[in-house]
Order: sequence, then structure tokens, then C-alpha cells
Amino acid sequence: MLQSNKKAQKVDDALVVGVMCSIILAMLIWTAIMLHDVKKDVKHIGVQLDSIHVTLAEMLKPMEQLCKIPKGLEEYLKVDTDISAKANQ
Repeated sequence: MLQSNKKAQKVDDALVVGVMCSIILAMLIWTAIMLHDVKKDVKHIGVQLDSIHVTLAEMLKPMEQLCKIPKGLEEYLKVDTDISAKANQ
């Protein structure tokens, strides 16, 4: 009877170790899959940000052209804004 208990305990120990190894292996595989997906998502986000940067740079070029004031026009539009008492005398 004592021998059968030891044998049963060894089988139970082997079963527990097998189950634990299976769980650990499954968690490692799941973690590897998650890391791969995260890396792929980060790469995709980087590509999108580069695309947005290029688009915004292209949009700003016409705005820069609109904001440029010709030299002669700048002098022509200059208005004296000195409202001090000395300037008004």
C-alpha cells in the first residue's frame, strides 16, 4: 500500500509539472504574439505620422506664399501709430 501511494504521488507530481509547463508555454506563445502585434501597430502608426507630416508640410507651403508681403507694399501700408502727445503737437 505504501508503494502504491508513492507511485500515485509521482504520477500526480509529473501531471502537475506537465500542466504547469503547458500553462507557461501557452503564456509565452501568447506574449510573443502580443509583442509582434504591438510592434506591427507601432510601425503602422509611424508610417501614418510620416504621411501626416508630409501632408501638413505640403499644406503649409501655399500658406507661406500667402503670408509673404511684397517689399514695396509693406512700405506703402506702414501706418504711423505713435499716439503720444509729442507726435500730435
